[in-house]
Amino acid sequence: MNVQSDRRFAYIDVLRGMACIWVLVHHTLQSAPVLDGWAHLPLRIVGAIARYGWLGVSLFLVLSGFCLYFPLMRSGTAQTASVDVALFARRRARRILPPYYAALLFSVLFIVAGNYHHDRSTFDGVSAIDVIRHVLLAHNFWPESFSSINGVFWSLALEAQLYVAFPILVYLVARRGFPPVVIAVFVLSLAWQMAAYFYQGLALHWNAPTATMYHAIPARLFEFLAGMVAAHLVMRPQPNQVRIAIVVIATLIAPAIFYAGWVSRFGPFLDQMWGLIFAALIVALGPVPNHRFEFPSALGVLNWVGGISFSLYLVHVPVFKLLSWRGSNDSAIIAIAVVKILIAIGVGYGFYLLFEKPFLRTKQAKQMPIAQSLEVS
Repeated sequence: MNVQSDRRFAYIDVLRGMACIWVLVHHTLQSAPVLDGWAHLPLRIVGAIARYGWLGVSLFLVLSGFCLYFPLMRSGTAQTASVDVALFARRRARRILPPYYAALLFSVLFIVAGNYHHDRSTFDGVSAIDVIRHVLLAHNFWPESFSSINGVFWSLALEAQLYVAFPILVYLVARRGFPPVVIAVFVLSLAWQMAAYFYQGLALHWNAPTATMYHAIPARLFEFLAGMVAAHLVMRPQPNQVRIAIVVIATLIAPAIFYAGWVSRFGPFLDQMWGLIFAALIVALGPVPNHRFEFPSALGVLNWVGGISFSLYLVHVPVFKLLSWRGSNDSAIIAIAVVKILIAIGVGYGFYLLFEKPFLRTKQAKQMPIAQSLEVS
């Protein structure tokens, strides 16, 4: 047995927690004013970090590929891996649908209540077709429903569609090996994004028509596959892979940051670069001892947040809309953002206890991190 096969990888939950907090910071501070002068430097730094927070979704996609492929690598090899599609579908449905549908209902009721309170004579909030598309996890196919109920639910639809692609990817890798599959998926994702570029162009700011094309499954499949490659390398280490991973990160991080910050948050090569960076990060952290990422270390908090990140991600948008506080100066803006995030974490934890934890296989959930089980990934 490989020396890695019975090891826990606590850092996967830390990365999941980091991705979730990054998204939350993005949604609280992305609109913070950018002012010149040394006195405003702390807010400018936090605001810059927040404006990149949408990349947390890219990290989630890479982690998803890692988490789903990791159990197959624990019990076999890439050449022998296979997926029982019916069993996989049941486990995935049990894992994500109950909390997702609860959050969907919560979000719809929030919109209905808000419209009823402000104007009892008309209602222009959520339509029946929006709800149906969200129930079917197909709302990301149309710009008008892409973010119509809850701005982050599009990624849940994308995730469900990646689940459909996962058994196919496993089969292709088992038959052909990783290199040709990685090349084919890279070309597919790039071709789709080039088509999106010709239809929608580039955009530094989010808009639904552009997002609908650039966030479709062919465009984002490479990040998911990169996570699968990372799982294979963590479980079947290759010579000098940590050094190579660090070189990949060092080579790509500057152009990837420049592209996302000054060129476009949508575009060819952007998601591929970040997929490689995040996959390389997973590989580079593989040999680090677990105690570095667990209590009482400082990263232990992120480890815990990673465990509830799905619930937190699902509910934080309506929570932030309820907490419509604004700060009058830099310190107040940052302080209010911290308070809002802490409240969202509290609500997310309560939601986790009510709607997510009951559907986990509790023994596995207690004994291992999310990365080591299909049921809790």
